[in-house]
Amino acid sequence: MNTPSNSGLASVPAVTQYLRAAEALDVDYEPLLTQVGIDRKVLTDINKHISSQAMENLLALLIEASGDPCFGLRSAQFVEPASYSVLGYISMNCSSLRMIQAKIPMYEKIVGDMGVTSVEVSNGMVLQRWSCHFK
Repeated sequence: MNTPSNSGLASVPAVTQYLRAAEALDVDYEPLLTQVGIDRKVLTDINKHISSQAMENLLALLIEASGDPCFGLRSAQFVEPASYSVLGYISMNCSSLRMIQAKIPMYEKIVGDMGVTSVEVSNGMVLQRWSCHFK
C-alpha cells in the first residue's frame, strides 16, 4: 500500500472487531492480512499489538472488499469490552460517563498509541476529543 509510514501501535482486541464485521459481511480477510503483513498467529494473543500502519492498510482493504463505505460504523456492533483491553473493563465498572472520561486518558495507551484523548469541562458542558498522532 502506498501510504506514509508511522510508528503507532494498535492492540489485537481493537483489530478483532473489524475482522468480526468482515466475517459478518462474508469478506474473506485472510488474504488481506497477508497483503498488509499481519501474521494471523499474532491475532490470537490479546496482549499483542500490530503497527497502526498495518491496521490502517487493513481497514482500507476491508472497506473496499466489503463494498460498504460505512464499514467502520457497522463494525461498532462487534465492539466488546475486550476490544479496548483493560480500559473496556474499567469503563464497565464506572458508575457514570464522567468517571469513564476520567479513566480514558490514563489507560488508553494500553489499547494503542495512535492518539490521545482529552476531556475539557466548561460552563457545565463536557468536550471529549481524540487527537490522532498521524495524518
